[in-house]
Amino acid sequence: MTNIKTLYTTYKGRIPRSVYWFGLVGMIVASILVSMLLVSIGLAGQGQPSIIELIVMLGFAAIAFALYIKRFHDMGKSGWFSLLLLIPIVNLAVAFFWLGFVKGTDGDNAYGADPLAGAELIATEE
Repeated sequence: MTNIKTLYTTYKGRIPRSVYWFGLVGMIVASILVSMLLVSIGLAGQGQPSIIELIVMLGFAAIAFALYIKRFHDMGKSGWFSLLLLIPIVNLAVAFFWLGFVKGTDGDNAYGADPLAGAELIATEE
């Protein structure tokens, strides 16, 4: 099972769709809270982004790419496919539909063990 630190900070391994959605929603909530904090203390919201806002946005982009890359790995694809997310409109289809709803490869692949292998074992034992 993936822990929170590994989920948001590493680019290796695989995550299933459920963990992707959990991580994506958590990142969105955290980014909204950080944005509200920056506005409330006067470090954001004055027109052009400040240096602090840019640093925060880059941090959240790195977190997002960690999620995207691990989902692509789960489907047996290179993490370089995440560069598709830099193309407007294509990024919505890729992030929402492809990463959010396409099942990963069954069993181990070049990027690691099947993250659902243990869950399937538990389900069959009941």
